Amino acid sequence: MIKARAQDFSSLRYLLFHSGQESVLSLSHWRERATYVLGGEVYRFRREGWGGIATIKARFLLNSPAATLALARRESGFWRDHLELEHAGRVYMFQQASIWANSCTVHDYGRHLGEIRQGNRWSREVTVELPDAWPLPLQAFTLWLVLGSWRRFTACGDPEK
Repeated sequence: MIKARAQDFSSLRYLLFHSGQESVLSLSHWRERATYVLGGEVYRFRREGWGGIATIKARFLLNSPAATLALARRESGFWRDHLELEHAGRVYMFQQASIWANSCTVHDYGRHLGEIRQGNRWSREVTVELPDAWPLPLQAFTLWLVLGSWRRFTACGDPEK
């Protein structure tokens, strides 16, 4: 399990704590990008492409210093995003768990694998409960995807909240 906490109220920098290990996820102010630093190694998260159709359908990459580790696809619906993540030949689906809270579940062909949830509507703390077999950069990438989805719909005045 990862506990993520924004450095302060308006910060886009999250401190992640996992089994006594600390890492940093820094979100970009202007683009759908982030960097994740774990033990001195830097991972880059980014959206492929620019505006236009990419705002409806988008692809996101998790890049290590050596290779691309994962690919995610987002399709924006009228009220919610449809997200799927591809890693090591498997595809995982994301589903909004509740219309009342920021909570997202992760599934593998219908089997519940884990959840990402915010403490409460005003909290800047997020709990990530994903399989321990997933590498920490993949879990941080998953957190980044979900945070981006929450940010988009909060900025748009999501009617479900």
